[in-house]
Amino acid sequence: MRRTLFISFWLIIFVLITPSLAQAFRVESISGNPSTWQPRTGLIIDGKNLSNEANIVKNNGYTFVPLRIVLEKMGAVVSWQAETRQVVLVKDSKTVCLKPGSRWAEVNGKSQKIDAVPFVRDGAIYVPLRFISETFGYQVLWNATADGVAIFSQPLTAANDEAEMAGRLREFYGIDFVHLPKDVRAIRDAYRNYVHPDSLDAFAGSIYEAIIIPTEYNRVKYVGSQLIAQTADYAVMLCQALDMECEETQYLWFLEGFKKSDGRWLMLR
Repeated sequence: MRRTLFISFWLIIFVLITPSLAQAFRVESISGNPSTWQPRTGLIIDGKNLSNEANIVKNNGYTFVPLRIVLEKMGAVVSWQAETRQVVLVKDSKTVCLKPGSRWAEVNGKSQKIDAVPFVRDGAIYVPLRFISETFGYQVLWNATADGVAIFSQPLTAANDEAEMAGRLREFYGIDFVHLPKDVRAIRDAYRNYVHPDSLDAFAGSIYEAIIIPTEYNRVKYVGSQLIAQTADYAVMLCQALDMECEETQYLWFLEGFKKSDGRWLMLR
């Protein structure tokens, strides 16, 4: 099989603002068989993709995340107590104490048994994602199709703005960024209707870098998307793309995060 996954036009857009090509998507042949190449599990918190910042570990049916990276993104204050060898997490009116290797946690002074034991790997403390997220009141949704986790700090709503977000995705992935002007301002203008202001400048800068660096591109077709969930301000869509030039046709499944801006759903890149 040709090395299409690493040089395709679509993937260049997909990984533009990430530090490596190990982005959060799942590969599947047209027959439905998983690829032997398995990238890391995806993680989106309030629409922001943290897949390349937070390496997810799966063990005995539980999902673990590096504590400091994820909890600080969730707005918690993280501190280490050397005397007791405990991690203390504080957010709003809730305080949680955890100790690596212990099945017991302390939540607002009360002991609570947890299903999975925190551990240390490569100098980072890993904690069970669902316990820590739900303890602080976050909604956790697992999507097996994209092999990804979406976390929301706000309550999920029954509203469904899938059509708006799907249209935005279709147009976004249809832009031929290779032929955009080699000018950051012009690139920013080309994407301002698709990328949220919180990440537009960084995204435009990354597009600029991709344009000026010689790269080989193959044809990949955006297929469609489906709403996973949304809150008042954040949403996550499950997306599918089709690599048109592999000897064995490949689907790519991935999660895209959105954040509302002036009443419009725009992508957080």
